[in-house]
Amino acid sequence: MSGLVLVFIILTVAMIYEAARIEETSGDINSRIDEIALALEREFKNDLVRWNAQFDAPLLEFTYLNPDVLFDSSSADLKPRFKEILGEFFPRYIGVLSEFKDTILEIRIEGHTSSRWDEATTRQEAYGKNMDLSHRRTAAVLQYSYSLQDVQLNYFDWLSKRLVAVGMSSSRLIVDSQGREQERRSRRVTFRVITNAEQKLLCRDSRYRDECPRDKVSNQ
Repeated sequence: MSGLVLVFIILTVAMIYEAARIEETSGDINSRIDEIALALEREFKNDLVRWNAQFDAPLLEFTYLNPDVLFDSSSADLKPRFKEILGEFFPRYIGVLSEFKDTILEIRIEGHTSSRWDEATTRQEAYGKNMDLSHRRTAAVLQYSYSLQDVQLNYFDWLSKRLVAVGMSSSRLIVDSQGREQERRSRRVTFRVITNAEQKLLCRDSRYRDECPRDKVSNQ
């Protein structure tokens, strides 16, 4: 009986230790995310109003909200003013993020539309056409961002493994307090940082370590 009690105590202590270690790791990772958010806020705090953009620190997400500046209706061609904004924004954005290479898993350009498509006869048809449009728009933003000289010269190799373009169609509409769609605000482009926080937590948890690539574990 005493042997079983001893085994139980040992297992309990081990579980407490493992939980404490994971919690400490989580705190370290959250601190790193906070550092990224603070660095981005400092870099762009004076630019958001004139770009009609917002920064969501917890999501590490920039959103450009003025559809009249971004694209013409049903078009995937970047408007001249949006090209100017990207020329100002993107090299500085990547310059900040490059200081946190160990934490960044993906940099995602997301294209969002309203649910409207005037020629569509069904919601499903409208959604499909908006999906195609949002894909083409984010691809255009990605290609233009890569064309910027500073990006080509200094960041291409690192960025080409992380920058992706994702069309979201009308899957994430912006609605008002009554749940009604805000069509203009829903037509937007976002830049969002995806960190490797979850991956690091899993790889540091002994229960999942066998599922992690060896180089991921050894480099934590």
